[in-house]
Amino acid sequence: MRLRIPLIALIFSAAVTLTTGAQPNPDPIAENFYTLDMMRQVHEMIGITEDQKASVMAEAQQIQEAMSQTREMLAKESAALAELVKLDKVDEKAVLAQADKVMALEADAKRAQLRLLIKIKNALTPEQQAKLKELKGRYQGLQRKLGGLIELAKRWQAEGGDPSVLQPIHEEYQGLLQQGKFEEAEALIAKTKAMINEKLGKK
Repeated sequence: MRLRIPLIALIFSAAVTLTTGAQPNPDPIAENFYTLDMMRQVHEMIGITEDQKASVMAEAQQIQEAMSQTREMLAKESAALAELVKLDKVDEKAVLAQADKVMALEADAKRAQLRLLIKIKNALTPEQQAKLKELKGRYQGLQRKLGGLIELAKRWQAEGGDPSVLQPIHEEYQGLLQQGKFEEAEALIAKTKAMINEKLGKK
């Protein structure tokens, strides 16, 4: 059975967690923080101790549980707002009141996310933060190359290619990233692009 096109991106996306936020105009706030996934993925490379990890994970669990409840409430209140604006004649007072509830919950969710990012950053030493910032920069360079590979893989699948053959390549790529072998990871991207281009040329 052929995989659906979106899975092409998923094959590699899990391996580029640290590239989140790599945009032409980076967020000046987000670029100074590190996500929980980032910390998990590179904890050995930057020397995170078991005590640091345990402390962050305990805080993260509490915050994420609260965020989960907030998301449920947000979904409920957003649905109620959607019902109000469906009417041919909208009750301005009711809609604005409901919108206030939705925006307040959105603010709560963003505040909780920021609180978690603060907890993570404060748990890291200056040296660990410097290493992590360097890693983010290198991962972001790989993301740009990876984006081209994903687009090429989508084209290949659209022409009848089987994306499941990329799964072992993804596993090798992820392993290289976790070991900090960026040059080898970049070479693997180039090799995979060449392989797909060759297959496309034979069609």
